[in-house]
Amino acid sequence: MLRIAASLAALALAACSTDNCNTVAADVGELCLPQTAAPNVQLAIEVRELCGRGCSHQPGCSAIMRNGQLVLDVSQDICQDVQYLNCIQLGCVTRTIRCILPALPEGDYTLVAPGSAVQLLRVRSGGQTVCHFPLPADGGV
Repeated sequence: MLRIAASLAALALAACSTDNCNTVAADVGELCLPQTAAPNVQLAIEVRELCGRGCSHQPGCSAIMRNGQLVLDVSQDICQDVQYLNCIQLGCVTRTIRCILPALPEGDYTLVAPGSAVQLLRVRSGGQTVCHFPLPADGGV
């Protein structure tokens, strides 16, 4: 069943023309943030989308400092072909996206992501440089 869904999604994406696509914000369902992040180095985190449309493109993520807050821009292309029946039947998809945060000096930072509650990112000496979601006990099967 999963293989069929993946094949249908791949076919739909291959047929997507950029003439019929719009870039939209992708709401975040979950953020992987370490207890503390290492200062002065980029931090790689994982972000899980809340509910992406079937056959939509993989979301992308970028991060910038804006008005003293660390703001994630999580967005994706939505094409007209997501209206096809096979795409609608795929329902909600929750893909994991990698996001690189800029190098920050020690301190506490408000992190804002679309559709997500505001988070606090603590940057301290000895902190982590990466945060991955734990693997499911069944290995994702």
